[in-house]
Amino acid sequence: MKVGGIWDARGGRNWIGSISRKNWETGLPILLGAQPEDVVVCDNTSINLHKLISYAWGIKNSGNILLTESNHFPTDVYIAEGWIKSLKNYGVDAEIRFADSHEQLLNCLDENVAVVNVSYVDYRTSLRWDMGRLMQKAQEVGALVVWDLSHAAGAVEIDLMGNDADFAVGCGYKYLCGGPGAPAYLFIHPRHQNKQWPSIPGWMGHLDIYAFAGRYEPNPGIISQSTGSPVIIPNEIFSAAVEIWEKVSVREIDKKHESLTRLFHQLIPQECGSLGAEMISPAKHSESGGHVSIRHPGAGPVSEALLEHGVVSSFRKPDSIRFEFHRCTIASGYLGGNPTFEKGPFGRNLERRKIPESLCLSLLKTRFYLENKRRRCMENQEEKEGSDLFQLYDLKVEVLSGEKPMVCDHQQGEHFFVIGETSSFLKKAGSLFRFIPGCLAAVALRQTAVYRSQ
Repeated sequence: MKVGGIWDARGGRNWIGSISRKNWETGLPILLGAQPEDVVVCDNTSINLHKLISYAWGIKNSGNILLTESNHFPTDVYIAEGWIKSLKNYGVDAEIRFADSHEQLLNCLDENVAVVNVSYVDYRTSLRWDMGRLMQKAQEVGALVVWDLSHAAGAVEIDLMGNDADFAVGCGYKYLCGGPGAPAYLFIHPRHQNKQWPSIPGWMGHLDIYAFAGRYEPNPGIISQSTGSPVIIPNEIFSAAVEIWEKVSVREIDKKHESLTRLFHQLIPQECGSLGAEMISPAKHSESGGHVSIRHPGAGPVSEALLEHGVVSSFRKPDSIRFEFHRCTIASGYLGGNPTFEKGPFGRNLERRKIPESLCLSLLKTRFYLENKRRRCMENQEEKEGSDLFQLYDLKVEVLSGEKPMVCDHQQGEHFFVIGETSSFLKKAGSLFRFIPGCLAAVALRQTAVYRSQ
């Protein structure tokens, strides 16, 4: 209905309303700690980043260095490198420099730096910048800062105006729930607006978009940063998502993420530390974003295996798994708290994709365990032909009571409770199974499932 409403009996002219800022002029700026007149939704993050880096360079006080982080989001680095290369092509003295840490970047920040580009929250580790500290140091030396909020907006509290930020960009498809293809946004502090033309002038940023004038005349204010025709349907979907954010307290969003990530920080070392899982995200909430990352040698296979059973994570080379927590979709039970079953205490006849929420930790711990074992087998050249992450063991089924069989791993003596029809298990006793064993810890022994190999 939201999308269909952009067309009307006048031949679809109502689509013009979708390019109006009224749909997001309240919800989005609230999340960013900005005013509506300083934020515009348009294009994608890469294009907007190019706009702001070039704009900042054009109004810089002095210096010829673009300073960024060596572990910055790759596309941001590509945009920065491309900008510096284009300047050099025109004979401009410019260079890009990289810092390996927050402290090193602050120490490198001097009068020779023109523009700084960083992510408020690191896309791998979730390490969060102290925005106020960086802005203060940048202003002392006359540098301008372009922030990337893509992994922060909608997850943690942001205060662009309170921290006197210069520029910011971000995407709409992550925590903001705009969906694939959602437009991005950009922010320019009022003190920097209208100082020069945008680097990519377009008809949507013209003073009169329907005049089709032969020469460009920028619309005063942030709207001048708009370029060509917007993508109408993604814009409408994004505006529907933003309407939800108008009704949500930014402080409450931040508190919810703190609660979820704190629980994960407690559970992973406790339940998975002995299996080689290492937390690489800061434990202190004020220093971290909305996601938590774990390092493990088998991160890739583990992440793929989790996805098969409905647990979505992001593998980042070479050895980290990123878990994004969203207050709209995840409750503490998903991480290993009290489970809720649809069909009795043992969830009999559970379909493969209908995994209880509290299985997240169970699955994760089991996957680490099995991946460690698989890697040991490979190192010892004992991998069986056609085996995969689960098909490495000669499993036998022991009936303990009723319809709750137990699967035993002879080699390690580890026991896993099983959900499923006992009869079907007994018919396959002693063969290889494709299974989802539960958490070895008492917190999740009830929440296990087993499926036969195909």
